[in-house]
Amino acid sequence: MRWNADDFAMLLKENVDALSIAVPEQALPRTFSDAIEITRTLGIDYIWIDSLCIIQDDEDDWRRETAIMEHIYGGSYVNLAASSATSVHGGCWVSNNETHNAFRTKVKVGDDELVREIRDDAFYDRAVWDSHLATRAWALQEKLLSPRNLHLGDRGAIWECRSTIANEDLPDGFTQNLGSGLLRKTRSLQYLQQWWADVVRLFTKADLTYARDKLPALSGIARHVHSQKGGQYLAGLWRDERIEAQLCWRVDEPRLRPTMWRAPSWSWASVDGPVSYAPTQSGICEDEYAHVVDARVTPLAGDVFSELTGGVLHISCAGFLRGHVVDCDNVIVSGDDETFHCPVFLDTLDESYLSPDITVYLLPLIGGKQGSIVRRDGGQFEPKLILGMVLRATRDNPREFRRIGAFRCEQAQVLETSVENDLYHGFTQRLERYGKEVGRLLCASPVQETEHCSETFGITIV
Repeated sequence: MRWNADDFAMLLKENVDALSIAVPEQALPRTFSDAIEITRTLGIDYIWIDSLCIIQDDEDDWRRETAIMEHIYGGSYVNLAASSATSVHGGCWVSNNETHNAFRTKVKVGDDELVREIRDDAFYDRAVWDSHLATRAWALQEKLLSPRNLHLGDRGAIWECRSTIANEDLPDGFTQNLGSGLLRKTRSLQYLQQWWADVVRLFTKADLTYARDKLPALSGIARHVHSQKGGQYLAGLWRDERIEAQLCWRVDEPRLRPTMWRAPSWSWASVDGPVSYAPTQSGICEDEYAHVVDARVTPLAGDVFSELTGGVLHISCAGFLRGHVVDCDNVIVSGDDETFHCPVFLDTLDESYLSPDITVYLLPLIGGKQGSIVRRDGGQFEPKLILGMVLRATRDNPREFRRIGAFRCEQAQVLETSVENDLYHGFTQRLERYGKEVGRLLCASPVQETEHCSETFGITIV
């Protein structure tokens, strides 16, 4: 983690020798002093505090230490989380409001006397995920990589490990898993895929002091996942896990476009704001309209999990639709028939796209069934959807694009009237009518023929 200059001791090039001998206690902020006291009470001889263990003004040392965060936190005994402290001066011991979150009581049912657990199921989320600490992106991997966490904040002390969550009300632990997010010991590929999507959602909700840390702040978790399953890591996405579905991510609360480049446009790491992944469960959206044929990223210092200087996708697709953005939620699709509005999710708040003179392209990636609904009349309804990216051509190459958003056209149903919303069919019909025509205009000629499609077109996304 990088720290801003503040009025507390931190490791710098100029004081490495001095702090290697001793760190003056009076120079330590309250949170650090409390953490040291807790560590001593636990009988542990060593403590890792990043601002005292990473040379803050040495980029080489910062990169070396960032590269081993998986082992630093994963190999720790316990992670101390000052959940409610708003600065290093806030301390670990925040006064408790004495609100009880759970208790056990005896209940008599007939002749039987049972013990029942009465609890606030949302207390963990409020104490941990809604805490001030959770707003700091770097803190997520500290929590998720550590085998144990001791959360200290305005809701008291909470103990968390891979088998138990306990607090001062129920020191023996809660009887149900409250959803801590720690990696389970049993780690199937399907579990890791869903876990990564949850990690991205939590990580992108949090903030970074330095925008360029977007990928480094997640690198420890990424390395750990890679050690479990392998695969090519691409700026926050995984090549081996149906990357076409991952490319359909969307920003739920768009913000201004970052001024500094840090990831290719097809990666969620290129923008700010909470990100949601598309559904990837088996049986959902199994139709494919495009295929990633090649992908690569260029690391700044040889580490693909950390800072990047470039990245590119080469995609083979069945066709495109073109149109223009009319507002932050809609693209009008070009065609000879009636106007068709496609719902979109722009990645950033950029009004320069809102012009009929600027052409954008809708690239469908995946689609198909999204589940099953039972109608009130007892009938079965299987709504479909199609997902993809909104692209804009670069100035350098007519076949080279940047992502500016995502789209989602679904077939919904109003249960009371049994009227189906036809966005899905509206899109697929226009894709069949105009998709290859637009593809030929963009790509001059098809790149290949397959058994599933007579023409496919090759494009590059940067």
